Amino acid sequence: MITQIQKDILVANSACCFANKMLQALQMKKIGDISWKKLWYEAFYISSLIEGLRDYTIIDNGCLSDTIVCDAINRLEIACNACCGGRSITSSVVPNTLPYLTNNVNGIICSGQIYSFAPESNVICYKTWSRAVVVGISNPAASGIGDISETLINTTTSPIVVTYIISLYYNGAITLVNNYVTVYPVDVITQTTWIGFPGGTIHLASFTGSSTIPNCTFSWTNDNTDIGLGASGTGDIDDWEAPENLTGENIVGTITIIATTPNGCTSTFTDTVSIYPLPPIQKIDSIESCSGVTVNVPPFPVIPETTYAWTNTNVAIGLAASGTGDIASWVAPINTSGVDIVGLIGVTATVNGFTYWPVTYNITIHPIPDITSDLSDINLYCGDTLVYTPTSDVAGCLFEWSRAATACCLNDAASGGTFTNIVETLYCDKFAGMCAVVYLIRACKDGCCGEWHELTIILTDGGQPQ
Repeated sequence: MITQIQKDILVANSACCFANKMLQALQMKKIGDISWKKLWYEAFYISSLIEGLRDYTIIDNGCLSDTIVCDAINRLEIACNACCGGRSITSSVVPNTLPYLTNNVNGIICSGQIYSFAPESNVICYKTWSRAVVVGISNPAASGIGDISETLINTTTSPIVVTYIISLYYNGAITLVNNYVTVYPVDVITQTTWIGFPGGTIHLASFTGSSTIPNCTFSWTNDNTDIGLGASGTGDIDDWEAPENLTGENIVGTITIIATTPNGCTSTFTDTVSIYPLPPIQKIDSIESCSGVTVNVPPFPVIPETTYAWTNTNVAIGLAASGTGDIASWVAPINTSGVDIVGLIGVTATVNGFTYWPVTYNITIHPIPDITSDLSDINLYCGDTLVYTPTSDVAGCLFEWSRAATACCLNDAASGGTFTNIVETLYCDKFAGMCAVVYLIRACKDGCCGEWHELTIILTDGGQPQ
């Protein structure tokens, strides 16, 4: 059991040691040496042993002003001088205790896992750790205080030993201890994305064939059995035939593979299988165009290992009788026949040598209608009602018209569309003499309109009320 004298000697020496380290820390701080923080932490642990000087202990994680440090040193120097000057300290001095680890166990982890180690020592002391760069470990060099906690990545196919240097600081003594952890690699396999149609063969990459580590085992799960594969299994997946898909949408399944190395390390990968619906090209909307206008046909779906062929029953629409791939745009020919020109387009898709039935749609070239009714000038008296029924060379047309305002006509500007005839009462200024009113008329059908034509109305004052 320690005597009071020994205790006093320990207190005195510890206080002096504390003050000495504080002085060194202050000098290092003044010259910009960041290692002053290390001495400060050492002094703190020494001060924790001095029961009579607890009131003088300043705990801070590094943000210390010169005033605070100097004040602590001054007070500790007073305590140290009082102890050292009042008694002999030449005998019965308690020697420094060397710190050592009591739980240094080598670690074993798999790549990508967190390595955790909480060093324990024979005395309460300040602990730091550091690790140099290790070939095959992707982590950069690292260091820390207290417990070790790091996620280590092994980029090789062999186990790698990583060395941590643990430093123990106690009462001026430093002990360096190596701690070792073996980082086992995890397997890497080829991942597959398969896209195809019903009836095709689904082939996923072999797990064992692409494995980076020998003697691995594999298990897998499938989140959608509608792709034709069971919900789970082990080992490689045999080829299978894609099932029928009449949903109109892709059937997608995600296969999750777990690879386990002989050391028990696991890694996870995914394969994706998408089964397109039948047919590859579904319904296509018919296309209508006017003479002289560019015809644009939407491109076919871009699907791996898929080719397209098409036919056209009527080259008069301006398209060849057959072709492959997308149909390029073209200018519709002038249609003067007075009726629609229609071509039936059939498109077939071939996937992996299997040709599906054709999808058909129409391409229609409408004629450009024109006015065929008499456009000669019409004479009316002011206040009469114009009734004009236009005709066209294309059956079922409607008509558009417009009339600008004129100085001699009292009617405001007017226009009309989708009409079968013009009915309008016209008024004129009786002092203006003869008045000419001009109508613009054109024929339209199916969105195709012909040229504008002029119809002139000659108004005269025939004694009618104005």
